[in-house]
Amino acid sequence: MIEDLTVQAVKIKSGFPEATLTGNYECAYAAGHICRELGIDVAEVTSRDDLETVLEKIRAASDESLSDADKNLYRMLTDFETGKTFDNQVAHLFVRGINQI
Repeated sequence: MIEDLTVQAVKIKSGFPEATLTGNYECAYAAGHICRELGIDVAEVTSRDDLETVLEKIRAASDESLSDADKNLYRMLTDFETGKTFDNQVAHLFVRGINQI
């Protein structure tokens, strides 16, 4: 249920340019989605360090090809600082973002 609420929150927030991500769950899902949209090849995230590495790759990419909603997510991700929380749900949300489930 937490994962479903996270997915809904990220989808809603993508429509608002002033929105921010509020935790690693939202970050992981959004990062997976943006990796998919930008063609950044990351199969999984298994630690907070992996999530940081993904964010670095996203920050290094250009957002020119993204839709307006995805540009909002891109901005949120480039501004985001990961928290200490990392568990299996964070890892799974990243995969959900890549696979759009």
